[in-house]
Amino acid sequence: MKLSVTKVGKDDQTFTVTGVNGTQEILVPGQVRESETKATTTKEITAGDNGESDQTSTTSESSTSEVRPTTESETADSTVAPEGKKASAQAEPRKINDLLHDGDSLITGVDLKIDDKSVEEGQVINPDAMIELLYNWTISEYLLTGDENGLHAGDYYETKLPEGIQFSNVSGSLGDYGTYEIKDDGTLRLTFNDKVESEHDIKGTISYMQHLDTDENAGSTTIIFPVDGGDKKFNVVVKPEGGQSISKAATNNVKESKVTWEVSINTNLETLNNATVTDPMPEGLNLTGVKVYRQTVDKNGKVVSVDKDHPLIEGKDYTKDGNVIKFINDYAKTNDSFQLVYETTVKDSAIPAAGGDVKFNNTATLKDDNTDEQSAKAETTMTYGKLIDKTFGKTDDDNYGTVYKWQIKYNYGNKNLPANSHVTDTLGNKNLEFIQDSIVVKTVSGKTLEKGKDYTVIFDGQSMKVNFTNGIDEAVNIDYKTKFNKIIDDDVKGDEAKLTNSVKTDTGYETGSEGTINTDGLVKEANIDYDKRKINWTITINKFKYEMANWYLEDTLSKNLTLDPDSIVLKEQGGKTLVKDIDYKVTMDGQKFKVEFLGDLKKDTDKTYVLTYTTDFARREGDLSNGASSHWQDHSGDNHTNTTEHKPNIKNEYKADATKGGTYNAQNKHITWTTKVNYTQDALKGAMITDPIIGNQDYVDGSAKLYEVKIIANGNVSRGAEVTNADIAYDSASKTVTAKLPDGNKAYDLVFETSLEGKVIDQSQYKNTATYKNGATYQKDVTATVNVKHGNVFVDKSGKQDPNNANYVTWAVTINPSQSTMSNVVITDTPSINQVLAEDSFAIYGTKVDQAGNITKDASVVLGKGKDYTVDIETNNEIGQQVATIKMNGTIDKAYIMEYKALIMPENNGENTLTNKISIKGDGQKEVEGNTEESTKVVVSIGTGEGSKSSVNIVKVDADDNKTPLKGAELELWSVDKDGKKQQIVRSGVTNKKGELKFGNLRATNYLLVETKAPAGYTISDELKNGKKIKLEADKEGQEVATLKIENAVPEISFNKVDIKGKALAGAVFAIKNEDSRYYNGLKADKTVKWAERGEISADTKTALTSDENGKVTVKGLPVGEYQLVELSAPDGYEKSDKTIDFEVVNKDGQIKLKDAIADVENEASQFVDIPIEKVWNDKDNQDGIRPVKVTVELHADGKASGKTVELNTENDWKASFKKLRKTDASTKEEIKYTVKEVDPDKNYKSDVTGT
Repeated sequence: MKLSVTKVGKDDQTFTVTGVNGTQEILVPGQVRESETKATTTKEITAGDNGESDQTSTTSESSTSEVRPTTESETADSTVAPEGKKASAQAEPRKINDLLHDGDSLITGVDLKIDDKSVEEGQVINPDAMIELLYNWTISEYLLTGDENGLHAGDYYETKLPEGIQFSNVSGSLGDYGTYEIKDDGTLRLTFNDKVESEHDIKGTISYMQHLDTDENAGSTTIIFPVDGGDKKFNVVVKPEGGQSISKAATNNVKESKVTWEVSINTNLETLNNATVTDPMPEGLNLTGVKVYRQTVDKNGKVVSVDKDHPLIEGKDYTKDGNVIKFINDYAKTNDSFQLVYETTVKDSAIPAAGGDVKFNNTATLKDDNTDEQSAKAETTMTYGKLIDKTFGKTDDDNYGTVYKWQIKYNYGNKNLPANSHVTDTLGNKNLEFIQDSIVVKTVSGKTLEKGKDYTVIFDGQSMKVNFTNGIDEAVNIDYKTKFNKIIDDDVKGDEAKLTNSVKTDTGYETGSEGTINTDGLVKEANIDYDKRKINWTITINKFKYEMANWYLEDTLSKNLTLDPDSIVLKEQGGKTLVKDIDYKVTMDGQKFKVEFLGDLKKDTDKTYVLTYTTDFARREGDLSNGASSHWQDHSGDNHTNTTEHKPNIKNEYKADATKGGTYNAQNKHITWTTKVNYTQDALKGAMITDPIIGNQDYVDGSAKLYEVKIIANGNVSRGAEVTNADIAYDSASKTVTAKLPDGNKAYDLVFETSLEGKVIDQSQYKNTATYKNGATYQKDVTATVNVKHGNVFVDKSGKQDPNNANYVTWAVTINPSQSTMSNVVITDTPSINQVLAEDSFAIYGTKVDQAGNITKDASVVLGKGKDYTVDIETNNEIGQQVATIKMNGTIDKAYIMEYKALIMPENNGENTLTNKISIKGDGQKEVEGNTEESTKVVVSIGTGEGSKSSVNIVKVDADDNKTPLKGAELELWSVDKDGKKQQIVRSGVTNKKGELKFGNLRATNYLLVETKAPAGYTISDELKNGKKIKLEADKEGQEVATLKIENAVPEISFNKVDIKGKALAGAVFAIKNEDSRYYNGLKADKTVKWAERGEISADTKTALTSDENGKVTVKGLPVGEYQLVELSAPDGYEKSDKTIDFEVVNKDGQIKLKDAIADVENEASQFVDIPIEKVWNDKDNQDGIRPVKVTVELHADGKASGKTVELNTENDWKASFKKLRKTDASTKEEIKYTVKEVDPDKNYKSDVTGT
């Protein structure tokens, strides 16, 4: 037998089979699509008797391929793989870089663009420019073999983005061939899918847009693309946003008499041609040197570094002609920035002897061939000390105030003074004299000069001459001491109390100083003991240790002070305590008292003494002054007096006698109020504190407590023991807390709490005023303010680009940060149209709140969506505007944090600003409203063909005529991730009566269109159920919105008619009965079912429900419900099935289909019999010649005429048969009894029937 297979058409094959019974051609319809390569394949199989050998030959016009029919498991649109392009087995992904031939690269071209234009060599760009990195990629054909040597799904290529660019996590599509990903370390990875196993000529582009790195400086920059086979470089000049043509600054060193001038040019990085800088030095300066350096500036035009290690070379890079610097050779044309440094010294003649400020200023000018002259001026002020100066004498504490220290400052202008330069110091008070051995001379750097070598000193009465033998070239300090030779008492005043001093240089410059002598020989101090309500006084007597005789002291107390006489103590400073009435005596006189020495001390003493005593004081009075005077005689008998006075300062709370404070605890929403009274510890009689509660605060029952207050000596207080059985009452009508204080003289603290629980906390501050009364007349009001964090704040929001997926922005909303009690809370969130809310991402969490009111998310508490809150998002499909409405169920009294994501729909490549407005409303004690707005910046990058705005008009039509519009189709448009899978719904809606649904303001890229509900009477296709891939192109100005026509078919169910061996049977007629016992009778014009009685079923419907040659019956348009299948008639030769078959049509995810497949409907073959008929004549061979030429015999079944007849005649030898008669009744299944009867028998004969 020989079998030939010849391909005769694009989609069909003919099998020619030759064998012992002849030749037969069998046409097999094609079920595959050819590749673009055309091929004709003939396969011959030659077999011997044992069928063991075969031979195959293939011919092709241009190339060959193996052709095979599609099996049942293959889809109708699977593609025929060209020869050598078989799908590879699953393997580990490989790095394509390792598979490339030497010199080859997947990246075939790169470009750097700004504003969609390629960057030119040396192009000047702005530092904030959005830079586009464009990669062209092509897969070499030797990698597209389709076998184990070629690429397969999952293989990837990696390269690095140029340094100096900001990186962020971004992913996108490579069209039909895979995905790309950019990581935050600058790695670009292209990952390919299984298309590389079956296609050729694969190429594409990738675009990444970002700013320069924030650390990148301005100036000449090389952006390097690392690619296989060598780097691609782009040289640009980053022009700063700021900068200047020229600027100038000056610094000085007074000590070294130097001025450094720094001229900075071209920090704006313009192009300079043959630039010159002219900078003449001002009078009084000598130019000592010039240096020129290159410098680096940042993106704001500020200098960040100067290359001091590599100065430009005079004669090679620039020339210097007097005060003119000219750039030459490599720098004749430049975009660089430079610093010119001029070093100068100050001439001695410019330094003034009187010292003070010396200003130097000059102007530098930049000129080049391109621009007009630009100038910059700088000024520096050098503050020189005087040639001679003198400071007023300071008290030498080691000598108790009668010795003074002086300092002469000489040559603070740092001049070079010649040998024997000198100064002469003259004392101007006759009571002063030099302490000759006290002179010390030092340089300001700390070096001590040697007397007799570096200088000499000559005293002449009240004059002193200091001569510098060798001259001097730096500043020096001459320190010395003088002594005041008169007793300092109250009589030393006027000119006598002035200390004057003058000093003069050998060049005639003179200066001096003066001051007033220290007269504090008697010192008074006070220390307040708030606990004991006393003032402890201390008087230091004879501080200068004069010889005193007949000493006494008088002390005068103000009316608000009361002396405790027993507290008076007199001691020798650092020594013994004197004995009253032996060493001294005290005499009282009203508000005065007198202390005077007795015995030997009265005669003479030169010691310092300390007198201490204690007074009580009027608590709330202001004047607590206390004065004293010390009197004595010197050894000459002259009288002397020292006086002093001191007024201590009482703490404010003791003056006020009451304070109030408060704190807010955000955890329990309680305010704790405190009122402290009777700081002065006065006698209490009928005293009380009243504190009315203001506003919406509620008194916390039982919270009021009364405590004693502990007062320590320094005035600080602390809470003491609680007062038991305290008389505290709360009047709910007036909302007033009243505490009656026990009689006595203690201080008290009233503490109670108020609550904001159950309230709308709409204040950031709460105030309370308490009144303290003591007796009939004394009253004090004190007020405190408590800050409530987040008070009057009902919603807050923040957002940032998702660090893990740069395609999204994450938003965090703090709901009810004030922790108000509210019901019917509705949050309305309105994002900008360049983002799409991810409804599934909405989550609301509980929070943790500390006492201070700081709020943090508690991820362990997650509210139930649908139970605790609902989210409803409305979308304007044409412009993309969304409004999310979040309703909190029940009553809330805590803060919550709501988090969600939004897909970024960029308005342009690169940086985009997303905004979000949010508001809240709720009911509480009062209606609550709050709102806020937040914005955040994001950066996005896209692949080829993406980024522009796009719109599409989807039109739903009937699949039968492709034009009838379908209303009510519910559709969703989904974004896709890098793998082409569903990511997020970006639009959704329902088709209108025209079958239209318009989506607008979309990013031009790939999407999935998903149908979730079909129009009435229709079903959803598998493709639309799973998501139909569509790619939206960018809108073009002046053109209509693109239309996408999508079909819906009416639902279909089918079943098969077979015999008991499974052979398909044609011609069986069925009916479909519904639950109302009515029968399917086709479809109306609106594609709904017509129902009829059984007898009213139309012929067209019966024809439609008749099994075809494949035994298949298809029913269109059945709605959801339960049905019965009824066989009306069986195919010829088969018994009709009397069984009814139950089945159910369901809606599963929008698809109208059988719940369970209908089993094949079987028919048994009918049994048939043949009944032979023979006419026998008993007329002796027609002896009378009257036999008829024919007779007719009629068949009867079960006694009834069947209508079937046969004719018997001489031609058939009077024989015939009734053939293929049913053996059994189709209805009863009982055997049929057949009989025959002669029709109109000849009257000349008698007709008998035998054999039945």
